[in-house]
Amino acid sequence: MEQLDHLFHWLRSGYQGCDLPAQKGIAMRRMLFLLFVSFSAVAQAHPLVDAAERGDLAAVRCLVESGVPVDSKNEFGETALKEACDEGYPAIADYLLKNGADVNEVDDKGENVFHEAIEEFLGQGKDYTHRRASGTPDNKGVLEIILKQPRLDLNTPDVYGRTPLMRFAAANNAEYVSRLLALGASPGEVDRAGRTAMERTTDPTIQKLLKARGGM
Repeated sequence: MEQLDHLFHWLRSGYQGCDLPAQKGIAMRRMLFLLFVSFSAVAQAHPLVDAAERGDLAAVRCLVESGVPVDSKNEFGETALKEACDEGYPAIADYLLKNGADVNEVDDKGENVFHEAIEEFLGQGKDYTHRRASGTPDNKGVLEIILKQPRLDLNTPDVYGRTPLMRFAAANNAEYVSRLLALGASPGEVDRAGRTAMERTTDPTIQKLLKARGGM
């Protein structure tokens, strides 16, 4: 009972640290998983997603190792990976991806982690810095990790039909336009407004890059 109280207190206090008895045996790992299920149902919370949002890598590790599904979602359809991208935690994003997280997962709003990483990198996302336990977001670090994923859909659209290439073109970011094209991104995609990446940029260098790849 004392061990159960320890686990329950850990969940209620914000999943801080990893000094859990769950590390000492399979039985305690199972107990943590069952407690996770019960706590999530009662409190309408999701410890894994919340731990990722808070930047608590130790807690994320404990929960994943105890059997919590790495792509499980909170009430908004958001995964721990999406929160790691949103908050700028590359170490957590890397850990989740190495443990099977789906880099192309889409939430209930139709948003995915690639666009989340791009939005934060370009400074277009909401400012959630006040929610961080410490440090500043490493949005570039997160984006670099996402770009290294072999299963990444380079042409995945956001809710407006914009591809990652379009978003970097619109931001006149020649570096990432060049990199995406080199990775195989298509310059011919059209968003919901009927515009291509070429029509979204005013940068001559980007226009030249897109034209060389057949962009119109």
